[in-house]
Order: sequence, then C-alpha cells, then structure tokens
Amino acid sequence: MNEKQAVESTYYDKCSVRRKSTTLSAYKVTSQAYATVHTDLPCALSKKELGNANKVTVENEINYNSILFLPPEYTIIAGDEITVTITANGEIRKYKAGEPMVYPTHQEVQLLRFVKA
Repeated sequence: MNEKQAVESTYYDKCSVRRKSTTLSAYKVTSQAYATVHTDLPCALSKKELGNANKVTVENEINYNSILFLPPEYTIIAGDEITVTITANGEIRKYKAGEPMVYPTHQEVQLLRFVKA
C-alpha cells in the first residue's frame, strides 16, 4: 500500500460539490446559478475548532471552521458549496470552501459552516 492509498483508506464520508457558473440565455441575458460538478466523492471531515453558539436575536448562529480531506485529482475552488454526508450517523452538513492545499497524496480544503440553529 502506497502513501496515497493509506490516506484514502481513512475516507469514510462522501461529499458533493456545487459551483457557481455563468450561463447566457437565447435572449443574451447572463445569469449565475449553482451547478453540481462532483458527486459522491470519498472524503474525511475534521473539525478544526470548537463551534460558536452566538445568541444574536431569536436564533442562534453556529459558525466554525472544518477541514475536508479528499483525493487530489478533484478540482475544488474557493467559494464552492460542499455538502458532506457523514457516514457514521448519516448527518448532512453544508459548507463554503476556502482555498484548497493540494499535495501529491491528498488535498485539504478549509470549510466554513454557518447556519442558524
């Protein structure tokens, strides 16, 4: 087993990636919408720091950073929407991607989760 295979053996979760794309209609109107670019990628989600629960008004904000580990051959761009399905409990979480760091064996993508609780 080489190093890349060893790292990939820890990918228990799955993720999908959506990216903003620009389209031009037949009437020459430009619009932007999210389009899915990757589905069911093997990955591993790691929590970088403890989450905050800030009482603002009636709702609580949950805001924290995580790191997503995935194979290096997939292109991730800062600003992508990444949906991670956590295999251990089936939970689905949505994140915004930061700038990825790509290595020969894997890539690490900083993620920001921001939801109202």
